[in-house]
Amino acid sequence: MLLIRIFILLLCLGIGESVRLDTLALSLDGNNDLFTNFIKDFNSFSSENNLNINVKLNLFSNLNSTINYNDYASMIEVLLKRNSRKYDIYLYDNIYTENYGKYLIDLKKYLPEDHIKMYDSNVLSQTCSYNNKLVGLPISLGYSVLYVNQVLLNKYNRTIPETWDELIETGKFIINEERKLNNTSLIAYNGLFSDSSIGLCSIYEFIYSCRDSVDSPFPKLLSETSIKALELIKRIKEEISSDYEFRSSDEFSMMKIIDGNALFLKYFIFPSSLVNNAYKMVQMPGRKKGISGSITVGFNMGIQEKLSDEKLKAAITAFKFMTSKEIQREYTLKHMLVTGIPSLFEDEEVCKNSECELFRNIQPIGRPINKTKNFDEYSEKFINYIYEFLYGNKTAKEVLKKVDDLTNIYYISINTKNSYIGIVVFIINSVVILFMIISVIFLFLENFEPFYKFLSIDFWIIYIIGLIIILNAILTKYGMISNLKCKLFPILISTGLCLSFAPFLHKLIIILPVNSEILEWIRRHKYIFLFFLIFIEILFSGLLFLIDFDIEDVLINEGQNFQICKMNNIYGKLIFGIQVFFNFLIIVTMLLYIFLEWNLEKTRYDIRLLVSSLYINILLFIILFLLDIIKINDYKMNFLIQEIILILISISNYIFNYGIKLIIGFFKKENLRLKFIKNIGKEFINKETINDSVLKTNVLNDSSFKTFSYISNSNSIITETNYTVYYNDSSNKINETTSIKQNFASRMINIHYTT
Repeated sequence: MLLIRIFILLLCLGIGESVRLDTLALSLDGNNDLFTNFIKDFNSFSSENNLNINVKLNLFSNLNSTINYNDYASMIEVLLKRNSRKYDIYLYDNIYTENYGKYLIDLKKYLPEDHIKMYDSNVLSQTCSYNNKLVGLPISLGYSVLYVNQVLLNKYNRTIPETWDELIETGKFIINEERKLNNTSLIAYNGLFSDSSIGLCSIYEFIYSCRDSVDSPFPKLLSETSIKALELIKRIKEEISSDYEFRSSDEFSMMKIIDGNALFLKYFIFPSSLVNNAYKMVQMPGRKKGISGSITVGFNMGIQEKLSDEKLKAAITAFKFMTSKEIQREYTLKHMLVTGIPSLFEDEEVCKNSECELFRNIQPIGRPINKTKNFDEYSEKFINYIYEFLYGNKTAKEVLKKVDDLTNIYYISINTKNSYIGIVVFIINSVVILFMIISVIFLFLENFEPFYKFLSIDFWIIYIIGLIIILNAILTKYGMISNLKCKLFPILISTGLCLSFAPFLHKLIIILPVNSEILEWIRRHKYIFLFFLIFIEILFSGLLFLIDFDIEDVLINEGQNFQICKMNNIYGKLIFGIQVFFNFLIIVTMLLYIFLEWNLEKTRYDIRLLVSSLYINILLFIILFLLDIIKINDYKMNFLIQEIILILISISNYIFNYGIKLIIGFFKKENLRLKFIKNIGKEFINKETINDSVLKTNVLNDSSFKTFSYISNSNSIITETNYTVYYNDSSNKINETTSIKQNFASRMINIHYTT
């Protein structure tokens, strides 16, 4: 009883099993105890307020691990991809927001709006957002600044430069004067265009500093602004610096910050205790006064998705504490971080020992982390290409085009800016469709009527519509690829094929000279038969439409990237396979009927033209499917081959089954009405003669023979053949027995040779 009371008392006091949160962080120098202090402060706060939450910090550094920066970044991504429960809270470099964002919770759903609004919205959008999700808050920031040597500026009565032109002018003057005094170790400007990722930061912020106005976005890489910005960088290097100084490492710049032997230095905010007293930190210059640009770096804090409710609630509590204004203020006062909360730079106590004016006026620009999923690779190529201009002989426009191609996705459009292929194919496609539509008129002209007796007028129209739908599939390849376009492309092709095949399949079935209840039903219900085939096609297309395609980037080294549609879903592949099999089954069935009816005199030419178009279809579709396997690393060629195949499929079907009849009709123009009147008497006499001949032949034939009599009611207008089979009573039983014994193949061959 006593134990129960003690247990209840402990629960009332809030003392019980605590929730443990594991946090993963990396310290670059091993001496940065900012993260450790954050965790200690929260655990103390949790203990004082009986929160029953304990945060454990797993800190990797060069003191306790051989893990390097890139390995740490990769390790986090692997853990998140595996949905590992090893860590709950992650502290990560904001350049990896694009890599980790999909695995972290959207903080907008869990944090109070006022808490989020404390932070600089510009910083949040550039470094903490992923696909409209807020996946982190900046726990510590860093900005690039200009260190100016006040001693030398005062010595020569010069002011702090606000533009790059002023920096060049002042630098040239003071360096020349110092050279006269034999001060050869002084450098004018380091640039910090090194081979590390900092080189990208320097390039990126410099281009940003050359924008037209403070509110202007980052200039497009191929714009005149970006070209002039690169040319200005090279001018600075050639007039007041050198390749060695510009390309020097971080260590070189840090040593200059310490020894004070530089006029201007560009570097990140450095601990004030290590900065030479000769320097003053100011914002970076710009092309115009009042315009600047400072790259933003730093560490974010994020929470893993799919935590248990208990852990998620605890993680949110810890997160709010460590990103609170009070904690950020405390460590800003201790000079242990640069906060992302702008209002703290209005705090009098904070501003007593901090460069609040600098932080208030700084114009930050985030690294281009949303350009690619592999920022490290992008950064390396970005730097190498730009340096081909800065330290080489390429033009600024050439290297910027190569940089733009790293992330630019090319596609075909009617716009002729990149290629004329799009507009040429569009015009050809439109002309072909227009010609097909106009040619339908000839179905209703009397002199062309006999040439189109193979199908009824409505079925010819359905056939033409099917071909036009196939041609319209080409339009899905224009513009940026989307999931909708990926779905529509196979659906339009399959639907078009179904509509173009169905009328001919129906005709092949009904002209087969064999008595069958099924065949008779199909003869009498052609629209139901057509609707049945279309329904199956719509069913498969609808199922396929419900499954998303994956859009994959095809990245071409020093080339033009593009995107392709990929169906990686197993159910999508299955449905697509069934849809392809369905159309293949229709073609095989048509070929079987064509074999059976190959020797039918009245449809001889129609069938031979039809089989020619089917063989061409099969060949072209094999090539189309091979394209999905073979990699073509040219977006123009990839588009062109696909579209040529589709155009050839439609045109070949049209020419063989419809166009040739149109040409023959033009060359054999006859007045059919007059010919019919002249021949009507002759046809009547011929019919009577044939009937009398048949009657006499049947009477004279021996009862053991089977007699086939073909009565043709054909004339210049009526072109269909009627087949009538007469059996002697005694021979009927013999033939039925023989028919049962025949196998399927022999019956098919018999029909092939007897029709």
